[in-house]
Amino acid sequence: MRNRFIQLLCNRAREDETIYLLTADLGFSVLEPFAQEFPKRFINVGIAEQNMIGIAAGLSLMGKTVFVYSIVNFGTIRCLEQIRNDVCYHNANVIVTIVGAGLAYGLNGYTHLGVEDLAVMLPLPKMKVLSPADNYELEACMGYLKKNSGPSYLRLAKGGEPSIHSDSFDIEDSFKSDVASDINIICHGTVLFEAMKTKQLLKENYNLIVGVFSIPLLKPFPTCNCLNLLRHSKYIFLIEEHMKYGGMSSLVTSIATSLGPDCPHIYTYALDEKIVHLVGDQTYLRSSFGLNAEHLLESILSDLSITAKLEV
Repeated sequence: MRNRFIQLLCNRAREDETIYLLTADLGFSVLEPFAQEFPKRFINVGIAEQNMIGIAAGLSLMGKTVFVYSIVNFGTIRCLEQIRNDVCYHNANVIVTIVGAGLAYGLNGYTHLGVEDLAVMLPLPKMKVLSPADNYELEACMGYLKKNSGPSYLRLAKGGEPSIHSDSFDIEDSFKSDVASDINIICHGTVLFEAMKTKQLLKENYNLIVGVFSIPLLKPFPTCNCLNLLRHSKYIFLIEEHMKYGGMSSLVTSIATSLGPDCPHIYTYALDEKIVHLVGDQTYLRSSFGLNAEHLLESILSDLSITAKLEV
């Protein structure tokens, strides 16, 4: 996904001379194509993420479209004040682009995890938030950002993720990306891969038909389409590689409260505070928190049987 991002950014930069890319001394073996083709529009600010955001905001106020690139925790939490005051306050056209969302950098421990970033970025005024699951969703996100300027947060994985979709993706109509069922999964980011495997296991082994909806556009959130899905569902399972509170799960559950007694049964599978002391690769950490297909299968079957006897 990182390499595809640079390809798409280079394509856009050839057509738009206002495009700049800033990095805080990382992205080696990824950012070189842009740096080599557009050396005057590429700036490595060094290990100084807060300064990077300030420089990006200044360039934006001079009419530039600025992408900044960093690891998830360094590009958000470390420079939150600058994003809030320099970018959002001035409605600057700065796209905070991060890699390593969720548990991708789990081998580096908690300091490198991106598990609270959405809780930090979603409340910021004028900030758009995007979390693609694969290259098709990334292309849709880049198209959306081209049409919609202003403060933006693009949440990317680390690299090597499989493509889930086989065709273009409509980012503004993502709740229609699958066929809805009585049982539906809502997720974002690369955990979609685990959700799709879970869907397949439920169909093959239990003859359960499940809809899976990937929502890369988290802000502005497609509230009306989400409500429509909730109204036609009996069970909703929310899956995200983020802390349980402050991310997509909180968005959906807050929307669901307006349905009152017509609200479906909603279950959230996400991370909790135990993540602080666990170290391991993404596969290990997903398994530890029940976010791989095998554990998701067990959890969904358990919750369905506890809630009601499901007619198959």
